[in-house]
Amino acid sequence: MRYDFEKFSCTLCGKCCEWKGFVFITRKDIKAISSFLKMSEANYIENFTTLAPSRKGLALTEPENGTCIYYDVESKKCQIYAVRPKQCSDFPWEWQHEECPGLQNSVITEDKSE
Repeated sequence: MRYDFEKFSCTLCGKCCEWKGFVFITRKDIKAISSFLKMSEANYIENFTTLAPSRKGLALTEPENGTCIYYDVESKKCQIYAVRPKQCSDFPWEWQHEECPGLQNSVITEDKSE
């Protein structure tokens, strides 16, 4: 499916934060998030990350329900939005979630009459 990202408008539904899957984090993410949370990088890595399945990096720990550890379901807000991981800030330009209502408004339909 193709999207016209100029038509994308986030509805703040949280689907991208509630979707099961790994949130990979970079060294830059670790520095920013640990500083934001006022803890050492080592402490942050030990308590909030896990080895990625590829064993080539780290990912945020994930609760059983799949919701991001930083997503507050009640307020529908990211608790670390200002320093969210690159993977999160790349949404929806680098990756998409099919249940995102903001993307549904930006689907490009092929005109077969041309």
